[in-house]
Amino acid sequence: MNNYKLIERSMKSVKDRKGCLMAYPTNNVTKTLNAYNNKIVNEKDLFVENDDFGREKDPHVTILYGFINDLQKNELDNFFKKIHPFKIKIDGIGTFDNEKFCVLKYNIQSDVLNELNATFKKYPHVTDYPDYKPHMTIAYIKKSEEERYKSIKYPIKAEILIDKIIYSGINYQKIQIDLK
Repeated sequence: MNNYKLIERSMKSVKDRKGCLMAYPTNNVTKTLNAYNNKIVNEKDLFVENDDFGREKDPHVTILYGFINDLQKNELDNFFKKIHPFKIKIDGIGTFDNEKFCVLKYNIQSDVLNELNATFKKYPHVTDYPDYKPHMTIAYIKKSEEERYKSIKYPIKAEILIDKIIYSGINYQKIQIDLK
């Protein structure tokens, strides 16, 4: 799960905040994913709390959450100038549970994402999820509706292009790196 949003929502002070590095698909792919996501999830099944959660409107794959110190723009620019846009594979749809809701997600396969995660794990960070399982959140579903979504088999296999990386800093400053 992209735990960044969940953890960010629960933070009470700046000292608790952590940085997050994320991979984003092209704008056309984002529009297509959002349109498809709207078709597969019934509005009444969405978990919404304080006008939050519901559908994921900003599809991305977290590379690593939990940076203790902010990454610097020049450092990110230098690293990612060697990385070109790359494809990731959607290999079906799955779910996992949170105590309040069920997360509906695309299962993602990508050697590049795995390598990026391993590289950035060398930076000071904290995590409750040591095993990296790339995924892209579709929506947050009510616990009462989760069994229906867990039982549906979505035969989705697709490759999508990642063309930007965004680092969201401890103070919510965003650094965007366009892959060329």
